[in-house]
Amino acid sequence: MKFESVLAVVIDDMVASRALLIELLRKMNVSNVREADSGERGLNLIRELVKAGKPPTLIFLDLHMPGMNGMEVLKKLKADPDTSGVPVIMVSAEEQSTTILESIEEGAANYIVKPLTEQLLSEKLSRLIGS
Repeated sequence: MKFESVLAVVIDDMVASRALLIELLRKMNVSNVREADSGERGLNLIRELVKAGKPPTLIFLDLHMPGMNGMEVLKKLKADPDTSGVPVIMVSAEEQSTTILESIEEGAANYIVKPLTEQLLSEKLSRLIGS
């Protein structure tokens, strides 16, 4: 699979979770990864990328974060014409079907329940952006 042209943004308040996701992405040749440790910083990063003419190809967004949580970030991304078309994959240990359904209803392209694996991530990426 060829994901070299992907620009991914990872937003998660947990350092270990971000590091694992970035490591898995790099194993799949996604080397252009930007990261943020909060919802607010993530939104600012994405806005900077869009302003620079380099919008992300894909956003990985943790659901549970202090301050602005993932659902709030998702709603803001989907309400903004500059980012509404960027696929967002929610990432969380939360397995409740109501939470997953709400994420999809709010515009998430997919939802991954932690822990992440390379195979699962590869399947999700292939479905969203092709091979």
